[in-house]
Amino acid sequence: MRRGRHSQGYLVIAMRLTGGPASLDYTSLDTQLRGEEDRRALATLANRDLLIDVEDGWLKALWRPQGFVMFPGTFSSDRWRPVLDAMRRVSQSLDEASVVNRGTVADS
Repeated sequence: MRRGRHSQGYLVIAMRLTGGPASLDYTSLDTQLRGEEDRRALATLANRDLLIDVEDGWLKALWRPQGFVMFPGTFSSDRWRPVLDAMRRVSQSLDEASVVNRGTVADS
């Protein structure tokens, strides 16, 4: 979102989950991930100063500039490609965990 004259701007990157949980905070999200690579992907997002959660079936990453930063600045694929790759990894893991959990419930 573009910042207003007296407000701070921010950027939200979101990926729709196909079957994952409807809502999760960062801590709950971490417990849902299945493997070490998935947790490394989540750490990649956190290390980029992104706030991560799941809201209404969307995996969301929120970035707000800290201090004096020209927002959003020029796009750098070197900077944002790892973020998109990490989000894809996390969203796939959440979707896969959802399928496994549904299968476990259905088998019971």
